[in-house]
Amino acid sequence: AVVSTQSTGEEGDQVESGETAAAVPVEKTLHDKIAAKVYSILAEKTKNISKEFVSMTNITAILLQKGDSSHENDYEVVCVSTGAGCITSKQLKEDGTVLHDWHAELLCIRAFRLHLFKELNNAIDGKESILAEGENGKYSLKPFYKVVMFKIAPPLGDAAATLSNRDRKGPKSYYRNLMPVTLDKPGHMQFKASSSNKFYTESNLEKNNIAKSVVACPSDKLTVYNIAGIQGALLSQFISPLYIDKFLLLKTPIDFLTTMTRALYERVEAQIYKVPLPFKITKPEIEFFNLQPPKVHTNHDAAGRIAGWALSGGKWELVKGPEGMAVSETCINIPNISRFHCVDDVDYFEKMLANAKRIKASMRPSEISKVKSFGMYTKLCKKVGKDIPKTYFACKALSDEYHAVKLSITSAFNKAKLGTWPVKPVNTEKFNVDEEVDMVMN
Repeated sequence: AVVSTQSTGEEGDQVESGETAAAVPVEKTLHDKIAAKVYSILAEKTKNISKEFVSMTNITAILLQKGDSSHENDYEVVCVSTGAGCITSKQLKEDGTVLHDWHAELLCIRAFRLHLFKELNNAIDGKESILAEGENGKYSLKPFYKVVMFKIAPPLGDAAATLSNRDRKGPKSYYRNLMPVTLDKPGHMQFKASSSNKFYTESNLEKNNIAKSVVACPSDKLTVYNIAGIQGALLSQFISPLYIDKFLLLKTPIDFLTTMTRALYERVEAQIYKVPLPFKITKPEIEFFNLQPPKVHTNHDAAGRIAGWALSGGKWELVKGPEGMAVSETCINIPNISRFHCVDDVDYFEKMLANAKRIKASMRPSEISKVKSFGMYTKLCKKVGKDIPKTYFACKALSDEYHAVKLSITSAFNKAKLGTWPVKPVNTEKFNVDEEVDMVMN
């Protein structure tokens, strides 16, 4: 595909931190109409949730483009999400119930995989599906469909690292003498001093005692998906590599076309001499829209602790950080407890404690957690008569081609001196089919 810098209208104002969408603004062009469609679905899904807990600063959606893409009706919104954050080593669990990463991009991709499980079952049953069986026995996206990722901000990491980031004023002004290299843990860019070959992390520079993250940043994950596909290891056993064909980004004065292409493939392309079949280095189209969510005041700190996602035909699920678990919207929607409305400090802390207990009691594994995905995978395997090992880790290992290409990407990052990703303990993926999955799925 050819990268496009197509402009779709007049440049709008920037999205300000801590603002959310209430009503959908008036669209102008095709891409703005697509943006309006995403905003409408998001507004509908979150209408019963206090705006205090819905941040619109990182809206992401995955759409299916059908046909020649000349009309907004050619674009179907499959899933939409908001959020930013990840788990630390202290919150890890060994039963697959916790989401390790709730950046909007990753929530959306996991939700899309949930949709793929449904479509795969439909295809196997001979029902209408976006998938068709190929000659190799695996299913693939029908040729008249394309996958589109919609974002109002570039993914954290290399895609968001520009010269402007280093020259901006304020608390991050020390960046101006440091060259951003990669972001190997969300929120913490790795930098190389311009005067030496010494590397620094943001946590080193700010001298904060931050618990070690166990996930790669969104930019690095999208690099992997751009080569290995967004279907993941489990679905790779049934589906041929499936790629994002197009990115729709909010247009800004900053040249994110350059940073996106660099992050997605340019920084590793020269280091990967031959991608093993059936994989490839994808060069998606990158186009822009101008329509922004309306500006509505919200509690940015509160919204920053809550992420959310939904399939187009499903219900909005709230994900609470730093636990990485889904929570009930009835608990989240409880109004903020203020000292002004309490008799004394004892009354205030008792109410705060009671509220915290209600939220904790409502926590459950997300519908897109590993344990739930594993449940769908095991049911699918039983359906087609596929014998599989008992643990999630062993079942993922069956996707040897997928792991081989991921290994080549890791090697490319090392050769390009872009650093290495955090390694999660293997025990976090050795949960058992008969125990945890059955317990959670029932």
